[in-house]
Amino acid sequence: MFEPTKKDKKRYEKMSLCILTPCSGYDCSIRFAQDVANMVAYSWRHGLKVHQMGITERMVVDWARNDLARRGLKTKDYDGNEFTHFLWLDDDHVFTPDLALWLAREDLDMVSALYYGRTHPHYPVVYVKDDTDDKYKHFPITHPPDSLFKCDAVGFGALLMKREVLEGTPEPWFTVDYRA
Repeated sequence: MFEPTKKDKKRYEKMSLCILTPCSGYDCSIRFAQDVANMVAYSWRHGLKVHQMGITERMVVDWARNDLARRGLKTKDYDGNEFTHFLWLDDDHVFTPDLALWLAREDLDMVSALYYGRTHPHYPVVYVKDDTDDKYKHFPITHPPDSLFKCDAVGFGALLMKREVLEGTPEPWFTVDYRA
C-alpha cells in the first residue's frame, strides 16, 4: 500500500476533498461502501481530509454528474471552507484504501486511476484523439504505460479534479449528447 512522503503530506494539508458518486440504483455494493470507508480512514490517517460524499440515486448519469458538481461547488467542508478537490467515484468499482492519496500526490487539474471497461474487449477507459475532422472521435489506449501519462480523455469512475476545473468550464459540464 502507498505510504505518502513528507512532501506528499505537506501537499495534503492544503486540500479538502468531497467524494461525488452518481449511483445507478437505490443501493450500491457493500464492497464499494467498505472501500470508501477504508479510503476515507486511510486518507485522514495520512493528513488528506475527505469531508463529505455527495450521492445521487436513479438519475441519468450526465444529469447526476451535473447535479453533483453544482452541489459540490456550493457545499462547504466541515471547517467552513470550499472544497479544493472532487473525487469522482463510480459505485460499481472497487479500490484500495490508498486511492485518494495516490491521486492527490500530483498537482494536476485532473488525474484518473487506470481502470478497464466491463464489457468485452476490456480496454482501459483512457483515450487519445483521432486525427480526422471529427473532433469527438477518440480511440482507447490499449497498452497504457506503467506510470503517469498524459491522454486526451478518461472516464470519471475514479478521477480527482481540482475545483477550478468546474469553475472555469461552462455548464453543462457533462452531457451524453456529445455533439450538443
